[in-house]
Amino acid sequence: MSTAPLVSICCITFNHERYIRAALDGFLAQRAPFPFEVIVHDDASTDGTAGIIREYAGRWPGIIRPILQQENQYAKDILSVLAITRAAARGEFIAYCEGDDTWTDPDKLRAQVDHLRAHPEQPLCFTNAWNLYPDGTRQDYLRGWLGGRVPEGTVGLRDIVARNFIPTASIMHRRAVWEALPEEVRSLSSWDWLLVTAMATRGPLGYLDRITCVRRVHEGGAISMKPHMDKIGVNLRLLDQVDLISAHRCMDITNARRAELCGMAVQHAVDSGRASAGAPFIRRLVRTAALRNQTGTRDLMRWWILVRAPWLGRWIHRLRR
Repeated sequence: MSTAPLVSICCITFNHERYIRAALDGFLAQRAPFPFEVIVHDDASTDGTAGIIREYAGRWPGIIRPILQQENQYAKDILSVLAITRAAARGEFIAYCEGDDTWTDPDKLRAQVDHLRAHPEQPLCFTNAWNLYPDGTRQDYLRGWLGGRVPEGTVGLRDIVARNFIPTASIMHRRAVWEALPEEVRSLSSWDWLLVTAMATRGPLGYLDRITCVRRVHEGGAISMKPHMDKIGVNLRLLDQVDLISAHRCMDITNARRAELCGMAVQHAVDSGRASAGAPFIRRLVRTAALRNQTGTRDLMRWWILVRAPWLGRWIHRLRR
């Protein structure tokens, strides 16, 4: 393609040798009546991923634009990986798909471009997806998240803050809206949830009721490989960033989630025989009024005893017996 692309597809990959061909084939299968580009960022994979990307770039040099790192950027700064990829985008619209996911609808790009052109008030649109599990079973992604239903037309900021339910591989947004966001917001919005939250501050997000992609559910992701307590810590930090991006407009929602996560951390610490690891979380629950009000007094007392005075918990347990 010699003309400027209308859509830039950002694909981030690391050790996806088993999946990257399917991802690239899904891009190339698009029946789009306009030019598009695929920016593939490989983060110094140690398998054959980079070689496959080179192969495709050689066959489709006008479409596939590789960024092949020699050193792993994620290990240095998680914000840099998507930032590097998105900075290379030239299209009016930006779409996303990680290297282990796949687009299955050849009309995905066309449908989403048509939708955004018809709805100039919407900065972003998304679709449904399949979750594909290692045993080959599939699950409707949105209906799994939303109790058997799907969004009706559009979703707003509070919907997004309450649940991170939009499949990354289904997203398309306007590049101009992204670039108009304050720098401090753009610097935070590298996780999919934060990106979508930032876009939702600029208008309603459109939903197209169609399944366009497959999300592979497997161990090996950056978050899935972390220990349980580390995952909770990551999610608590994300909530802080959600508050900044949303200008603290949804803190009733984020504080409820913080209280839930802190409670989960305390309970996990106790159940795993490392009660002291729950101390920072019980302190946060007790000392922060907004979180304390979200937590039952009985739970707070029980957790405080288990974490701060386990001998007392054992004594009470013996009395009850």
